Amino acid sequence: MEKQKTLDFKKDRNRGSLLLLFLISPIIALLIAVANYSKRHFHFIIILFAFLYGYTLIPIENSDVERYSHYYNVVSQYNWSDFVNQIVNIYAPSARFNDVYTIGLMYICSVFSLSFNFFLGLHAVIYFSMLLSAINLILDNSSEYNYKKYLAFLIGCVLTYSFSGAITGIRFQAGFMFFMLFALKYIFSNKIKYILLAGLSCLFHISIIPVYLGLLLYYLLGFVKNYKLKFLFILFFVLALYSFNIFELTQGVEVLDSKVESYTREGFVESREAHTQNWNWYVQLNQFATYYFLIVAMGLTRFNYFKSNKLIKDVFLLALILLVISIFNETVLDSISNRYRLFFEFVGLLYLFLLFSYNEKTKHHTILKNFYLLVLTLKVLISLRVDSYTYDVIRLTLSPLFTILGFQGANIYEFI
Repeated sequence: MEKQKTLDFKKDRNRGSLLLLFLISPIIALLIAVANYSKRHFHFIIILFAFLYGYTLIPIENSDVERYSHYYNVVSQYNWSDFVNQIVNIYAPSARFNDVYTIGLMYICSVFSLSFNFFLGLHAVIYFSMLLSAINLILDNSSEYNYKKYLAFLIGCVLTYSFSGAITGIRFQAGFMFFMLFALKYIFSNKIKYILLAGLSCLFHISIIPVYLGLLLYYLLGFVKNYKLKFLFILFFVLALYSFNIFELTQGVEVLDSKVESYTREGFVESREAHTQNWNWYVQLNQFATYYFLIVAMGLTRFNYFKSNKLIKDVFLLALILLVISIFNETVLDSISNRYRLFFEFVGLLYLFLLFSYNEKTKHHTILKNFYLLVLTLKVLISLRVDSYTYDVIRLTLSPLFTILGFQGANIYEFI
Protein backbone atom coordinates (compact mmCIF):
# COMPACT_ATOMS: atom_id res chain seq x y z
CA MET A 1 0.00 0.00 0.00
CA GLU A 2 2.77 2.40 0.95
CA LYS A 3 4.70 1.44 -2.19
CA GLN A 4 1.65 2.22 -4.35
CA LYS A 5 1.30 5.63 -2.71
CA THR A 6 4.95 6.35 -3.49
CA LEU A 7 4.45 5.36 -7.13
CA ASP A 8 1.32 7.53 -7.40
CA PHE A 9 3.21 10.47 -5.89
CA LYS A 10 6.03 10.07 -8.43
CA LYS A 11 3.50 9.92 -11.28
CA ASP A 12 1.79 13.09 -10.06
CA ARG A 13 5.13 14.85 -9.72
CA ASN A 14 6.16 13.79 -13.23
CA ARG A 15 2.81 14.96 -14.61
CA GLY A 16 3.24 18.31 -12.88
CA SER A 17 6.77 18.76 -14.24
CA LEU A 18 5.67 17.89 -17.76
CA LEU A 19 2.69 20.25 -17.53
CA LEU A 20 5.02 23.06 -16.45
CA LEU A 21 7.27 22.30 -19.42
CA PHE A 22 4.19 22.34 -21.67
CA LEU A 23 3.48 25.92 -20.57
CA ILE A 24 7.06 26.85 -21.49
CA SER A 25 7.36 24.87 -24.73
CA PRO A 26 4.47 22.62 -25.83
CA ILE A 27 6.41 20.94 -28.64
CA ILE A 28 9.22 19.80 -26.31
CA ALA A 29 6.69 18.43 -23.81
CA LEU A 30 4.97 16.60 -26.69
CA LEU A 31 8.23 15.02 -27.87
CA ILE A 32 8.99 13.82 -24.34
CA ALA A 33 5.49 12.34 -23.98
CA VAL A 34 5.78 10.53 -27.33
CA ALA A 35 9.31 9.28 -26.55
CA ASN A 36 7.94 7.88 -23.27
CA TYR A 37 4.72 6.57 -24.78
CA SER A 38 4.71 3.48 -22.56
CA LYS A 39 4.19 5.83 -19.58
CA ARG A 40 0.51 6.39 -20.19
CA HIS A 41 0.21 9.00 -17.46
CA PHE A 42 2.05 11.26 -19.95
CA HIS A 43 -0.64 10.87 -22.63
CA PHE A 44 -2.57 13.89 -21.36
CA ILE A 45 0.20 16.06 -22.86
CA ILE A 46 -0.55 14.66 -26.32
CA ILE A 47 -4.23 15.58 -25.86
CA LEU A 48 -3.34 19.06 -24.56
CA PHE A 49 -1.07 19.60 -27.57
CA ALA A 50 -3.84 18.46 -29.92
CA PHE A 51 -6.24 20.98 -28.37
CA LEU A 52 -3.66 23.77 -28.59
CA TYR A 53 -2.84 22.88 -32.20
CA GLY A 54 -6.52 23.08 -33.12
CA TYR A 55 -7.08 26.27 -31.14
CA THR A 56 -4.07 28.06 -32.65
CA LEU A 57 -4.34 26.53 -36.14
CA ILE A 58 -3.46 28.96 -38.91
CA PRO A 59 -5.98 28.38 -41.72
CA ILE A 60 -4.83 28.00 -45.31
CA GLU A 61 -6.62 30.25 -47.77
CA ASN A 62 -9.58 28.61 -49.57
CA SER A 63 -9.25 25.47 -47.42
CA ASP A 64 -11.99 23.42 -45.73
CA VAL A 65 -11.39 25.37 -42.51
CA GLU A 66 -12.73 28.56 -44.07
CA ARG A 67 -15.87 26.70 -45.16
CA TYR A 68 -16.36 25.23 -41.69
CA SER A 69 -15.81 28.65 -40.15
CA HIS A 70 -18.74 29.91 -42.21
CA TYR A 71 -20.83 26.92 -41.08
CA TYR A 72 -19.98 27.72 -37.48
CA ASN A 73 -21.24 31.29 -37.87
CA VAL A 74 -24.52 29.89 -39.23
CA VAL A 75 -24.94 27.36 -36.40
CA SER A 76 -24.10 29.97 -33.75
CA GLN A 77 -27.34 31.77 -34.73
CA TYR A 78 -29.47 28.66 -34.06
CA ASN A 79 -31.77 28.36 -31.09
CA TRP A 80 -32.77 24.98 -29.65
CA SER A 81 -35.71 24.60 -32.05
CA ASP A 82 -33.50 25.33 -35.07
CA PHE A 83 -30.98 22.74 -33.91
CA VAL A 84 -33.62 20.05 -33.32
CA ASN A 85 -35.17 20.78 -36.71
CA GLN A 86 -31.78 20.33 -38.39
CA ILE A 87 -31.20 17.01 -36.62
CA VAL A 88 -34.68 15.70 -37.42
CA ASN A 89 -34.27 16.64 -41.09
CA ILE A 90 -30.57 15.82 -41.28
CA TYR A 91 -30.95 13.71 -44.42
CA ALA A 92 -33.51 15.87 -46.18
CA PRO A 93 -32.33 17.20 -49.58
CA SER A 94 -32.74 20.77 -48.36
CA ALA A 95 -30.67 20.24 -45.19
CA ARG A 96 -27.56 22.39 -44.90
CA PHE A 97 -25.78 19.64 -42.94
CA ASN A 98 -25.98 15.92 -43.72
CA ASP A 99 -23.93 14.73 -40.75
CA VAL A 100 -24.77 14.82 -37.05
CA TYR A 101 -21.22 15.17 -35.68
CA THR A 102 -20.35 18.56 -37.14
CA ILE A 103 -23.57 20.38 -36.38
CA GLY A 104 -23.80 18.75 -32.94
CA LEU A 105 -20.32 19.79 -31.85
CA MET A 106 -20.72 23.25 -33.38
CA TYR A 107 -24.01 23.81 -31.57
CA ILE A 108 -22.55 22.74 -28.21
CA CYS A 109 -19.63 25.15 -28.61
CA SER A 110 -21.84 28.02 -29.78
CA VAL A 111 -24.22 27.59 -26.81
CA PHE A 112 -21.32 28.44 -24.51
CA SER A 113 -20.28 31.31 -26.83
CA LEU A 114 -17.02 29.58 -27.59
CA SER A 115 -15.03 30.62 -30.65
CA PHE A 116 -14.54 28.65 -33.83
CA ASN A 117 -10.94 28.12 -32.71
CA PHE A 118 -12.23 26.40 -29.58
CA PHE A 119 -14.40 24.18 -31.80
CA LEU A 120 -11.30 23.12 -33.75
CA GLY A 121 -9.45 22.45 -30.51
CA LEU A 122 -12.30 20.35 -29.13
CA HIS A 123 -12.54 18.39 -32.38
CA ALA A 124 -8.77 17.76 -32.18
CA VAL A 125 -9.18 16.40 -28.64
CA ILE A 126 -11.92 14.02 -29.82
CA TYR A 127 -9.92 12.75 -32.81
CA PHE A 128 -6.64 12.24 -30.98
CA SER A 129 -8.33 10.71 -27.93
CA MET A 130 -9.82 8.08 -30.26
CA LEU A 131 -6.46 7.61 -31.98
CA LEU A 132 -4.64 7.07 -28.66
CA SER A 133 -7.35 4.63 -27.57
CA ALA A 134 -6.93 2.67 -30.82
CA ILE A 135 -3.13 2.53 -30.53
CA ASN A 136 -3.28 1.54 -26.86
CA LEU A 137 -5.78 -1.18 -27.73
CA ILE A 138 -3.42 -2.57 -30.37
CA LEU A 139 -0.45 -2.51 -27.98
CA ASP A 140 -2.43 -4.11 -25.17
CA ASN A 141 -3.39 -6.97 -27.46
CA SER A 142 0.16 -7.34 -28.80
CA SER A 143 1.92 -7.59 -25.46
CA GLU A 144 2.93 -11.22 -26.10
CA TYR A 145 4.42 -10.35 -29.50
CA ASN A 146 7.93 -9.11 -30.21
CA TYR A 147 6.66 -5.89 -31.76
CA LYS A 148 9.29 -3.27 -30.86
CA LYS A 149 11.27 -3.81 -34.08
CA TYR A 150 8.17 -3.28 -36.18
CA LEU A 151 6.73 -0.11 -34.68
CA ALA A 152 7.20 1.58 -38.06
CA PHE A 153 3.99 -0.09 -39.25
CA LEU A 154 2.12 1.24 -36.21
CA ILE A 155 3.56 4.70 -36.77
CA GLY A 156 2.15 4.46 -40.30
CA CYS A 157 -1.31 3.89 -38.75
CA VAL A 158 -0.84 6.98 -36.57
CA LEU A 159 0.14 9.07 -39.60
CA THR A 160 -2.92 8.13 -41.65
CA TYR A 161 -3.65 11.82 -41.20
CA SER A 162 -1.16 14.51 -40.25
CA PHE A 163 -1.92 16.81 -37.31
CA SER A 164 -3.40 19.48 -39.55
CA GLY A 165 -5.13 16.94 -41.81
CA ALA A 166 -6.90 15.34 -38.85
CA ILE A 167 -8.07 18.71 -37.56
CA THR A 168 -9.10 20.51 -40.73
CA GLY A 169 -11.06 17.70 -42.44
CA ILE A 170 -13.32 17.29 -39.38
CA ARG A 171 -16.23 15.09 -40.53
CA PHE A 172 -14.59 12.27 -42.47
CA GLN A 173 -11.49 12.17 -40.27
CA ALA A 174 -13.51 11.92 -37.06
CA GLY A 175 -15.77 9.28 -38.63
CA PHE A 176 -12.74 7.36 -39.88
CA MET A 177 -11.14 7.18 -36.44
CA PHE A 178 -14.45 6.40 -34.69
CA PHE A 179 -15.01 3.51 -37.10
CA MET A 180 -11.47 2.18 -36.72
CA LEU A 181 -11.62 2.31 -32.91
CA PHE A 182 -14.77 0.22 -32.64
CA ALA A 183 -13.81 -2.09 -35.51
CA LEU A 184 -10.60 -2.84 -33.59
CA LYS A 185 -12.56 -3.39 -30.38
CA TYR A 186 -14.65 -5.97 -32.23
CA ILE A 187 -11.61 -7.65 -33.78
CA PHE A 188 -9.95 -8.08 -30.39
CA SER A 189 -13.06 -9.02 -28.38
CA ASN A 190 -15.68 -10.41 -30.84
CA LYS A 191 -18.39 -8.55 -28.90
CA ILE A 192 -21.24 -7.65 -31.24
CA LYS A 193 -21.95 -4.36 -29.42
CA TYR A 194 -18.83 -2.93 -31.07
CA ILE A 195 -20.21 -3.75 -34.52
CA LEU A 196 -23.30 -1.71 -33.64
CA LEU A 197 -21.25 1.16 -32.21
CA ALA A 198 -19.04 1.24 -35.32
CA GLY A 199 -22.24 1.92 -37.30
CA LEU A 200 -22.53 5.29 -35.56
CA SER A 201 -19.55 6.42 -37.65
CA CYS A 202 -22.04 6.91 -40.51
CA LEU A 203 -23.44 9.84 -38.48
CA PHE A 204 -20.03 11.49 -38.75
CA HIS A 205 -19.93 11.19 -42.54
CA ILE A 206 -22.52 9.44 -44.68
CA SER A 207 -19.93 8.12 -47.14
CA ILE A 208 -18.64 5.69 -44.46
CA ILE A 209 -21.73 3.51 -45.11
CA PRO A 210 -19.92 1.25 -47.69
CA VAL A 211 -17.09 0.62 -45.24
CA TYR A 212 -19.56 -0.25 -42.50
CA LEU A 213 -21.24 -2.72 -44.85
CA GLY A 214 -17.79 -4.26 -45.35
CA LEU A 215 -17.48 -4.63 -41.57
CA LEU A 216 -20.88 -6.37 -41.50
CA LEU A 217 -19.63 -8.79 -44.17
CA TYR A 218 -16.57 -9.44 -42.01
CA TYR A 219 -18.90 -10.15 -39.06
CA LEU A 220 -20.98 -12.61 -41.08
CA LEU A 221 -17.86 -14.40 -42.30
CA GLY A 222 -17.08 -15.05 -38.66
CA PHE A 223 -19.71 -17.80 -38.78
CA VAL A 224 -17.74 -19.54 -41.54
CA LYS A 225 -14.91 -21.63 -40.07
CA ASN A 226 -13.05 -22.55 -43.25
CA TYR A 227 -10.80 -19.68 -44.44
CA LYS A 228 -10.75 -20.88 -48.03
CA LEU A 229 -14.53 -20.72 -47.99
CA LYS A 230 -14.34 -17.20 -46.55
CA PHE A 231 -12.18 -16.11 -49.48
CA LEU A 232 -14.71 -17.70 -51.83
CA PHE A 233 -17.50 -15.60 -50.27
CA ILE A 234 -15.37 -12.48 -50.75
CA LEU A 235 -14.96 -13.44 -54.41
CA PHE A 236 -18.75 -13.68 -54.71
CA PHE A 237 -18.91 -10.25 -53.06
CA VAL A 238 -16.58 -8.84 -55.71
CA LEU A 239 -18.60 -10.39 -58.53
CA ALA A 240 -21.82 -9.00 -57.04
CA LEU A 241 -20.38 -5.49 -56.85
CA TYR A 242 -19.43 -5.49 -60.52
CA SER A 243 -22.40 -7.49 -61.81
CA PHE A 244 -25.22 -5.39 -60.38
CA ASN A 245 -25.82 -1.67 -60.71
CA ILE A 246 -25.23 -0.80 -57.09
CA PHE A 247 -26.30 2.79 -57.68
CA GLU A 248 -29.85 1.65 -58.30
CA LEU A 249 -29.99 0.82 -54.58
CA THR A 250 -29.65 4.52 -53.74
CA GLN A 251 -32.60 5.58 -55.89
CA GLY A 252 -35.34 7.04 -53.76
CA VAL A 253 -32.89 7.97 -50.99
CA GLU A 254 -32.33 11.56 -52.05
CA VAL A 255 -29.35 12.34 -49.85
CA LEU A 256 -27.51 9.26 -51.20
CA ASP A 257 -28.54 10.12 -54.75
CA SER A 258 -27.06 13.56 -54.20
CA LYS A 259 -23.76 12.14 -52.90
CA VAL A 260 -23.41 9.72 -55.82
CA GLU A 261 -24.32 12.42 -58.32
CA SER A 262 -21.72 14.80 -56.86
CA TYR A 263 -18.97 12.27 -57.64
CA THR A 264 -20.26 11.10 -61.03
CA ARG A 265 -21.50 14.33 -62.58
CA GLU A 266 -19.97 15.51 -65.81
CA GLY A 267 -16.81 17.51 -65.32
CA PHE A 268 -16.10 16.39 -61.72
CA VAL A 269 -13.37 13.87 -62.56
CA GLU A 270 -11.80 16.26 -65.06
CA SER A 271 -11.68 19.08 -62.50
CA ARG A 272 -10.18 16.77 -59.85
CA GLU A 273 -7.54 15.55 -62.32
CA ALA A 274 -6.67 19.13 -63.21
CA HIS A 275 -6.25 19.86 -59.50
CA THR A 276 -3.95 16.88 -58.85
CA GLN A 277 -1.80 17.69 -61.86
CA ASN A 278 -0.57 20.72 -59.90
CA TRP A 279 0.84 18.48 -57.18
CA ASN A 280 4.58 17.85 -57.07
CA TRP A 281 5.67 14.35 -58.06
CA TYR A 282 6.59 13.41 -54.51
CA VAL A 283 3.10 14.36 -53.27
CA GLN A 284 1.50 12.14 -55.91
CA LEU A 285 3.95 9.34 -55.04
CA ASN A 286 3.09 9.65 -51.35
CA GLN A 287 -0.63 9.43 -52.10
CA PHE A 288 -0.28 5.91 -53.50
CA ALA A 289 3.00 4.57 -52.05
CA THR A 290 1.55 2.96 -48.91
CA TYR A 291 -1.45 1.63 -50.85
CA TYR A 292 0.55 -0.24 -53.48
CA PHE A 293 3.24 -1.31 -51.02
CA LEU A 294 0.57 -3.00 -48.90
CA ILE A 295 -1.01 -4.75 -51.87
CA VAL A 296 2.38 -6.23 -52.84
CA ALA A 297 3.50 -6.96 -49.25
CA MET A 298 0.23 -8.63 -48.26
CA GLY A 299 0.36 -10.73 -51.41
CA LEU A 300 3.90 -11.88 -50.60
CA THR A 301 2.94 -12.84 -47.05
CA ARG A 302 0.49 -15.41 -48.40
CA PHE A 303 3.47 -17.57 -49.34
CA ASN A 304 4.90 -19.93 -46.75
CA TYR A 305 7.37 -17.39 -45.35
CA PHE A 306 5.28 -16.58 -42.29
CA LYS A 307 3.29 -18.46 -39.67
CA SER A 308 -0.01 -16.99 -38.52
CA ASN A 309 -2.80 -17.27 -35.95
CA LYS A 310 -6.54 -16.62 -35.90
CA LEU A 311 -6.23 -12.93 -35.01
CA ILE A 312 -3.76 -12.25 -37.81
CA LYS A 313 -5.86 -14.18 -40.32
CA ASP A 314 -8.96 -12.22 -39.30
CA VAL A 315 -7.17 -8.87 -39.66
CA PHE A 316 -6.00 -9.94 -43.13
CA LEU A 317 -9.58 -10.83 -43.99
CA LEU A 318 -10.89 -7.39 -43.00
CA ALA A 319 -8.04 -5.69 -44.88
CA LEU A 320 -8.96 -7.69 -47.98
CA ILE A 321 -12.62 -6.66 -47.75
CA LEU A 322 -11.62 -2.99 -47.35
CA LEU A 323 -9.28 -3.32 -50.34
CA VAL A 324 -12.16 -4.64 -52.46
CA ILE A 325 -14.34 -1.67 -51.44
CA SER A 326 -11.48 0.73 -52.21
CA ILE A 327 -10.81 -0.76 -55.66
CA PHE A 328 -14.51 -0.75 -56.52
CA ASN A 329 -14.80 2.90 -55.52
CA GLU A 330 -11.70 3.79 -57.51
CA THR A 331 -12.78 2.01 -60.69
CA VAL A 332 -16.48 2.91 -60.65
CA LEU A 333 -17.09 6.05 -58.59
CA ASP A 334 -14.17 8.26 -57.56
CA SER A 335 -10.75 7.48 -59.01
CA ILE A 336 -9.17 10.69 -57.69
CA SER A 337 -9.82 11.25 -53.99
CA ASN A 338 -10.87 7.66 -53.03
CA ARG A 339 -10.63 8.08 -49.25
CA TYR A 340 -11.57 4.41 -48.82
CA ARG A 341 -7.90 3.62 -49.42
CA LEU A 342 -7.18 4.93 -45.93
CA PHE A 343 -9.32 2.28 -44.23
CA PHE A 344 -7.46 -0.44 -46.11
CA GLU A 345 -4.09 1.14 -45.33
CA PHE A 346 -4.77 1.35 -41.59
CA VAL A 347 -5.88 -2.29 -41.32
CA GLY A 348 -3.21 -3.47 -43.77
CA LEU A 349 -0.45 -1.87 -41.70
CA LEU A 350 -1.95 -3.42 -38.57
CA TYR A 351 -1.82 -6.81 -40.29
CA LEU A 352 1.89 -6.44 -41.11
CA PHE A 353 2.59 -5.17 -37.57
CA LEU A 354 0.97 -8.23 -36.01
CA LEU A 355 2.33 -10.72 -38.55
CA PHE A 356 5.95 -9.58 -38.35
CA SER A 357 5.81 -9.35 -34.55
CA TYR A 358 4.43 -12.88 -34.32
CA ASN A 359 7.18 -14.42 -36.45
CA GLU A 360 10.89 -14.89 -35.96
CA LYS A 361 12.97 -12.40 -37.91
CA THR A 362 13.86 -13.51 -41.46
CA LYS A 363 15.29 -11.85 -44.55
CA HIS A 364 11.73 -11.34 -45.81
CA HIS A 365 10.97 -9.28 -42.68
CA THR A 366 14.03 -7.15 -43.25
CA ILE A 367 13.41 -6.49 -46.94
CA LEU A 368 9.75 -5.52 -46.50
CA LYS A 369 10.36 -3.46 -43.35
CA ASN A 370 13.26 -1.53 -44.90
CA PHE A 371 11.25 -0.81 -48.02
CA TYR A 372 8.36 0.45 -45.91
CA LEU A 373 10.76 2.70 -43.96
CA LEU A 374 11.41 4.53 -47.24
CA VAL A 375 7.67 4.90 -47.80
CA LEU A 376 7.17 6.08 -44.21
CA THR A 377 10.03 8.59 -44.43
CA LEU A 378 8.40 10.21 -47.46
CA LYS A 379 5.08 10.31 -45.61
CA VAL A 380 6.63 11.93 -42.53
CA LEU A 381 8.42 14.59 -44.58
CA ILE A 382 5.29 15.51 -46.52
CA SER A 383 3.18 15.55 -43.33
CA LEU A 384 5.68 17.95 -41.75
CA ARG A 385 5.60 20.11 -44.87
CA VAL A 386 1.78 20.26 -44.81
CA ASP A 387 1.66 20.93 -41.07
CA SER A 388 4.24 23.72 -41.36
CA TYR A 389 1.63 25.97 -43.02
CA THR A 390 -0.79 25.65 -40.10
CA TYR A 391 1.68 25.28 -37.20
CA ASP A 392 1.84 28.34 -34.93
CA VAL A 393 5.57 28.70 -34.33
CA ILE A 394 5.29 31.02 -31.33
CA ARG A 395 2.50 29.44 -29.27
CA LEU A 396 3.38 25.81 -30.04
CA THR A 397 7.17 26.09 -29.93
CA LEU A 398 7.64 28.73 -27.25
CA SER A 399 4.60 29.19 -25.04
CA PRO A 400 0.78 29.15 -25.28
CA LEU A 401 0.83 32.04 -22.79
CA PHE A 402 1.39 34.39 -25.76
CA THR A 403 -2.36 33.96 -26.37
CA ILE A 404 -3.00 36.12 -23.31
CA LEU A 405 -1.08 38.93 -25.00
CA GLY A 406 -3.43 38.77 -27.98
CA PHE A 407 -0.89 37.17 -30.30
CA GLN A 408 -2.63 36.03 -33.51
CA GLY A 409 -0.14 33.40 -34.60
CA ALA A 410 2.40 32.98 -37.39
CA ASN A 411 3.77 30.00 -39.29
CA ILE A 412 7.42 29.36 -40.09
CA TYR A 413 7.23 30.99 -43.53
CA GLU A 414 6.30 34.34 -42.02
CA PHE A 415 9.69 34.34 -40.26
CA ILE A 416 11.74 33.36 -43.30
